[in-house]
Amino acid sequence: MRTKILTSRARLYTIALALIMVGAVLLGYILAQSRAAGSALVGDINVDGVVNVFDLSILLSHWGTNDAASDLNGDGTVNIFDLSSLLSHWGQTAPTPTPSATVSPSPTPTPSVSPSPTPSPTGMACFLATFGACGPYLYPAITPSNGYNTYVANQDGACGGDTTGKYCGAQALTSYNPGNFSLTATMPAGYDGVRSYPDIGQLFNNWGSGGFNGGSDMPVTGVSAISSTYAETMNENSGTYAEAAYDIWTSTNEVMVWVDTTPLRGSGGAVQKGTGTLSGYPFTYYVYSDGNPADPPLPIIKLNTNQRTGTIDLLAAIKYFQSQGVVASNATVDQLNFGWEICSTGGLPETFSVSNYSLTVTPK
Repeated sequence: MRTKILTSRARLYTIALALIMVGAVLLGYILAQSRAAGSALVGDINVDGVVNVFDLSILLSHWGTNDAASDLNGDGTVNIFDLSSLLSHWGQTAPTPTPSATVSPSPTPTPSVSPSPTPSPTGMACFLATFGACGPYLYPAITPSNGYNTYVANQDGACGGDTTGKYCGAQALTSYNPGNFSLTATMPAGYDGVRSYPDIGQLFNNWGSGGFNGGSDMPVTGVSAISSTYAETMNENSGTYAEAAYDIWTSTNEVMVWVDTTPLRGSGGAVQKGTGTLSGYPFTYYVYSDGNPADPPLPIIKLNTNQRTGTIDLLAAIKYFQSQGVVASNATVDQLNFGWEICSTGGLPETFSVSNYSLTVTPK
């Protein structure tokens, strides 16, 4: 009997959210140590000219409420994202005009919204020696990205929260942005269950009236296109069990699109249900079930030939899943990820990397 290949997604998602919260706090603290004082006093809740412990005390006293002064990102709730924003501006003070000298700031380059090519790494990299999250990022190549809902994370699959490397081997993630990150891992040989999922995570929690200007999940019927361009490599060896995949969380079901799969990974124990073509690539349609009624079946589109670079019509993929009755016609999308489900690296060090990524969503 095969070991469970795809772990309970609900459990993985819960753990990932907890790790994202911790990561957001740590990132805010790191940024605070590296940034010079700026002129925009984000986080100065009591308006005393400095972001300090008094502002932190006010924010924490309004935790979970809709207090406008403490809700720094304006999403309607005082939460971890507001805390991260405050910590990232820690110690900054209001600029004091100096009459005897005029400072001419250097021009700020306008960020490019072109998804290709991805800019070379700039600024401070985020390093994770174990599971956790980097971000949030404001990444123009991802349409819904607003600086609070875009992450790069290494999610714990079946490691039981182990951070010592005893069960899942050494894992280290380096992220410059969602289009430039890598994970170096040395995982025990022979294991065929998902150990970790290093990925780009995009939340779709900012849908509003006809676009990304509100606080709701994105309705599939509200968009005319969802397209993603990517470039990834696994540097696999003969003992690697892994696949690069999109993971789409809808209000009906979780669904996946596998674009690059190692021979040992195969179909992950899923059962073939059909065939089709997506973005010009022939695919096989599978459904995975672990036999546990508490775990819903996982529908999978798996490309028949590996594509390490490409552009995928994800709206067409969702519509195919709808045609199979596994995603409702009125479904919403609350999260979309891209990364690798890694089971084993054959006991050898292996670097998984993304060098380009974009996600373009067109509202109707």
